[in-house]
Amino acid sequence: MYKIDDIMSGYKAIFDDGYKAGRASVVLPHPCDGELYKDWTAADYFAKIAEEHLEVIDAYKTIEKSNKQPTKEEQDHFFKECTDLIVATTGLMHYLGCDEEMRQKYMKEINESNAKRDGGKRFKKHPLDVIEERFYKGKTISASKTQLEEKTKHDGEDFEIGEVVKVGFPFGEREAIALGKSEAYPEVYDVSINGLYYSVPRGWIKKVER
Repeated sequence: MYKIDDIMSGYKAIFDDGYKAGRASVVLPHPCDGELYKDWTAADYFAKIAEEHLEVIDAYKTIEKSNKQPTKEEQDHFFKECTDLIVATTGLMHYLGCDEEMRQKYMKEINESNAKRDGGKRFKKHPLDVIEERFYKGKTISASKTQLEEKTKHDGEDFEIGEVVKVGFPFGEREAIALGKSEAYPEVYDVSINGLYYSVPRGWIKKVER
């Protein structure tokens, strides 16, 4: 039987170092800012973006030649070139003073803006999007009829789906949305923080007084 400490090992790294993939983390692009680039200027970084952009185009031309039925190797090559372009762009942003916190802020703003534009039709709806809307718009509905009926009535449960809670991490509190108990671990809850989904120990969560 896993203990909470075992389950959550490496969890702090999700927020402490976003460049590493944690249990419920995403891997963020790491800017090229090492010794090799100490003499680079903004023009150098911009030239790198242009170079990677052309490589993305070349990789896509290979896919076009295959009648859009690329081999696994061709597909992987294209995806990697796209990723290189993301890293190159991140490098220029970092050089110009846009650190990881700022990049995440801008990414969140752009995502939220795109989610609202064109009648909200830019993004495919996730089953839990309604919960997010409830949180941000102050609605009193649950994510679905099924979830409304269930209300996560597990033994010892005291948080409803969609309820706003505070999660106390070792490095500070974060506001989150309760999504219910983890199916795998009874002492762990699934929560949403800024649209990303995580699992945290029950002891880290407390109710928010409204």
